[in-house]
Amino acid sequence: MLSGIPLNRECLWPGQKSLFMFTNSAKKTFTLLCTLMLALVFVGTSCKKDDEKTLKDLLTAHAWKQTGEKLGGTSQPIDACTADDIVEFSDDNKYHFDEGATKCDESDPQETYGTWSISESTTPATLTITYTEDGSTETLEWKLTELTSSKLVMTSEEFPIIGAYELIFEKK
Repeated sequence: MLSGIPLNRECLWPGQKSLFMFTNSAKKTFTLLCTLMLALVFVGTSCKKDDEKTLKDLLTAHAWKQTGEKLGGTSQPIDACTADDIVEFSDDNKYHFDEGATKCDESDPQETYGTWSISESTTPATLTITYTEDGSTETLEWKLTELTSSKLVMTSEEFPIIGAYELIFEKK
């Protein structure tokens, strides 16, 4: 349509026909490019990358087993009764500790349940675990000094005589 008059391609002279086809082709190309650009913007911004997992995602991804500990910065051997212990943090902020096949102290309960929370207002983040044992409620605070998809390192300064106490866990 040119100035309100419908265009019939057969009524156009040769120069106008090629101009009409060029204009129509350019519009199609422009429309296609705009559509592709818009699609790329939506795809690029709507997907969460796998490596953008939160601390909670990493902590609750699987169970953890203790593979090491450090007292005052010095590595300590762990007993077989500790190496088979399993710790789990669930999505609903429940904590579960299982003594495994061998207990270090036979009077300890086989399983301990509690709750956990993460505070990211400190650097490194603080993991708080609350549980009840022998009728007494205990609360422990640990600094999450390392947390990846396969390794968890928690450090506590609550033991002033020995210095920093560090627990090292790996993905079970």
